[in-house]
Amino acid sequence: MSEYVSPLDDRYIKLGRAAELMAEANPCTTHLDVMELFKRALFSGEFDSALDMQYVPGCEPMQIEVNHPRPEITADQLALKTEPRRHYEMNRNSITSVLYCDGALPGDQEVMDRYLYTEGKQEAVYRHLVKVAFDEFPEFGQQRIANIYISKGKLKGWLIWNEREVPDFLSDAPTPPPPESKLYDFPTNSSSDAPVNGEAPQQDVEGVANDDVEDELSNGRGRPELAGWKTVVNAARELKAENPGKLNKTVAHEAREIALREFREIDVPSENTIVRRMKDILLH
Repeated sequence: MSEYVSPLDDRYIKLGRAAELMAEANPCTTHLDVMELFKRALFSGEFDSALDMQYVPGCEPMQIEVNHPRPEITADQLALKTEPRRHYEMNRNSITSVLYCDGALPGDQEVMDRYLYTEGKQEAVYRHLVKVAFDEFPEFGQQRIANIYISKGKLKGWLIWNEREVPDFLSDAPTPPPPESKLYDFPTNSSSDAPVNGEAPQQDVEGVANDDVEDELSNGRGRPELAGWKTVVNAARELKAENPGKLNKTVAHEAREIALREFREIDVPSENTIVRRMKDILLH
């Protein structure tokens, strides 16, 4: 685009902040509900803009914070041993790559690497990320997505196109051109997981059904297994055996604390996830 707009400009808002405001405006909607919608739109490519087009209000691309490229770091910054960061204009493809490199995505990382950087297989990764619930992402990944800046105009247009109410905080944002224009970079292939007209599941370049690819990405489960998951499970079972009357919520909290002694926070599931799966944990 011919004009760069800082993410701190009033034309931008963080996805997480937008979700807070939309949840506050609708008592029937939670922050998590809105973030789930945003996550699906992000990995479906519905927030993408054409990065090489002349600047148009409301079509500003998303921005995400990343480490400054090493060649751009000054000698003074190197001497201070800092890790300068800056925001870059990006779309779904590049944002997914950044999140993957940060360890912020759910699923089998080895499989993710194999598919995300293989031409023709990326769509399987996006379908997987659309399907996995937002609160099943690593907590660090949830935070990274919430901190993505989106144009208020783009968000306003997306709500209008999806026949959703536009909240007051977006009322003054410019209404972007319709999605049929050439100002966007929406994927040509639908990310929907539903078969079309009863057709068989689409095959990837090696002839493997998409469902099989997504199962492989998810380690054969509907959700990812983080490195610290087994430690959480074992700790929860031991804690419950020692004190059967202890509340599952307390067990989940204590089991997570035990896992955090050994693993990074991004490798340990959230407390809410552990609580939700306590029944399955204790059945085995």
